[in-house]
Amino acid sequence: MVANWNLQKNYAEYIYFHDYVRAFLFPQKTGESVKIEDQNIVCFFKHRLSYGSICLEKLNGDKMSSLLAGIYLYHFPNNIWVLVFETSNTNDDNPDQNKDINAPLISTGGELLLFNNMFRRVYPAYFEKDNPFEQMKGNDFPKSVSIISDSFEFSETYSLDDVFLDTMTPVTNDNLKNRLYPVYKSPVTELLNSFWGEDNGTQIFYPILDDRMLVHSYVAFKDDTTEMVNRDQDDIYFSHFMYVDNPGNNYSYDKQFICDLMQKHEYTRWKHYRTRMGFTRYSSAFMYFGNKGFCYRPFVSMYFQMFLLTTYYRASLIRFSNEIAEIAKDFPEKLKRNIPDELPYRLRDLHTRFMKFMNVHWFTEITNQDQGIEIYQKMKDAFELEPMYEQVKDEIGRADELVELIHQQKIERFQDVATKIGLRFALLAVIIGYFGMNFTEVKFLNCYVWNNFYVFGAVTTVIVILLCVCFKIYKNECRKE
Repeated sequence: MVANWNLQKNYAEYIYFHDYVRAFLFPQKTGESVKIEDQNIVCFFKHRLSYGSICLEKLNGDKMSSLLAGIYLYHFPNNIWVLVFETSNTNDDNPDQNKDINAPLISTGGELLLFNNMFRRVYPAYFEKDNPFEQMKGNDFPKSVSIISDSFEFSETYSLDDVFLDTMTPVTNDNLKNRLYPVYKSPVTELLNSFWGEDNGTQIFYPILDDRMLVHSYVAFKDDTTEMVNRDQDDIYFSHFMYVDNPGNNYSYDKQFICDLMQKHEYTRWKHYRTRMGFTRYSSAFMYFGNKGFCYRPFVSMYFQMFLLTTYYRASLIRFSNEIAEIAKDFPEKLKRNIPDELPYRLRDLHTRFMKFMNVHWFTEITNQDQGIEIYQKMKDAFELEPMYEQVKDEIGRADELVELIHQQKIERFQDVATKIGLRFALLAVIIGYFGMNFTEVKFLNCYVWNNFYVFGAVTTVIVILLCVCFKIYKNECRKE
C-alpha cells in the first residue's frame, strides 16, 4: 500500500478514467510532450505561491481565514483557462504548512457557507443606488480579501474606486470583435496578471461565464452531530451549501421551489447514509457525516477532474455560441446581396475548431465505474451541456447551409447574367458574320447599293446598341442585389 497521500491521489485519479481521457487530462503521465501551443491536451501551471492563507474581512471588521493549498491555472484547448484556488480548514495534506495566520480558521458549517459565497465573487455584480455598500452589509461581498504566503505577501483591499471603475477597456481576440469589459481590480485579476502579465497595460483575458467563481466544495461533520440535526435542518443546510447561499435557518427561496430543484440536482445513491451530493451550473457540493476521508479522496481527485472537464465544456460551448453570433451579424439582410469575403473563412475556421472539439475533446463517458458515470451525467445535466452542444452544433450547421445557399445563388445569378449577355453577343456575331461576308454589293429593300463604308457604320451602330443593352441588363441585376 502506498503511504504517501499525494501519490495515492494521483494514482487514483489517473487510473479512474478511460485511456483516451487520461491522454487529454494527464499528458505528462502518458508520455505526451507538453507545449503551451499544443491545443489537444490540458496544460497545468502552478503559481509560485505554494502554501498560505486566504483572509476575508466583513464590513463590520470580523475576519475569517482558510488555508491555501495552492493556486493553479489549467489551459484547455480553444484557449480556455481555468483558475483554481484550493483551500481547506485543515492542513492534513501538508503538516508543515504555516499555521501562523492573522484570523480564525473556518470552524463551523455556517462560516463555510459565508466564505464560499463571499470569496467566489470576483467583483460586485452591481451597486445599490442609495447605498453602494449594501452588498457588503448583506455579506454578499467582502470588504477586503488578503492572500498571504510564506514566500511573499499578496494583499488587496476593495474600495469602490478600485473595484469597479467607470471606464471600460477593449479586449482583443482573434475570433471575437473587440468586447468591452469593466476595468476591475481584485486579488483574482491580480493573480491572473501575475501568471501572464498585461499587454501594454491592457488586460488580455476576459470572463466567459460570469463575475463569480464556481465552487467545488466538501464538508464533513462528526458522527455524533447526526443526533443534533434533524432531516429538515439537514435539507435546509444542504440547500444553502449546494446553491452557495449565506447561512440561514430556513430556505433562501420558496420551499417547494427549492425542493423541486434539489430533486433535479441531487445525486441520491448514498442519501440514506446522509451522504449528500449535488451539482448546479455554478457549484459541486459534497456533504458527509462521519469519517471525512470516505468522500474526501474521490472529491479532491476524480470528481474534481470531472468538475474541471464540465467547466471547460460549458465555457467552450458558450464561446462557440458567441463566435457564431458574431459571424451571423455579418450575414447580409437580403440573400441576394454578396457576403463579405472573409466570412466563409471565419466560419470554416470555427467549424474546424468545433469539429475538433466534438471528435477529440467531447467525452460522453469518461470512466467504467457506475457511480462515476452517474455523477458525470449529473454534472453534465446541471451544466445543461448536451442541449447546449446540440444547439451550437445546429447553429454552425445552419450557418454553413446559409453560406452555401448564398454562394449557390451568386453562381446562379452570374450564370443567368452570362446567358442573357451571351445571347445578345450571339446575335451580334450573326450580324457581324453576315456583313463580314465577301460581298461587293448588298441590295436591301430595293435601295441603292451599299459600299463598304455604310456596312462598317451599320455594324458599329449595332455593336453600340447591343453593348448598351448588355450594360442595362447588368445594371438591373446589380440593383436587384
